[in-house]
Amino acid sequence: MTCEASPIGPQPPPAAGVMLHLSRDPRRPFASNVVLLVDEAGDAVAEIPSLPVRVLAALLDNGCQSLALVEESGPRLSVGIHLAAPF
Repeated sequence: MTCEASPIGPQPPPAAGVMLHLSRDPRRPFASNVVLLVDEAGDAVAEIPSLPVRVLAALLDNGCQSLALVEESGPRLSVGIHLAAPF
């Protein structure tokens, strides 16, 4: 699954090829339309818009393992989402 994400904050967007993790926003645990892309340091670097997020949020809430690979960088990121069943 490929989708677009909006970079967060003043830092430059992650480069193409960077591996990120999908995470629910701990500040908004009940917001069904919020999924963050988090770097290896644990910093939220982008947010996936609400259209594909509801399904992703439900999968994450139920223990689905996930990774996001930045395919294109810029003002809008293109990320490939990879999902695996919970262990």
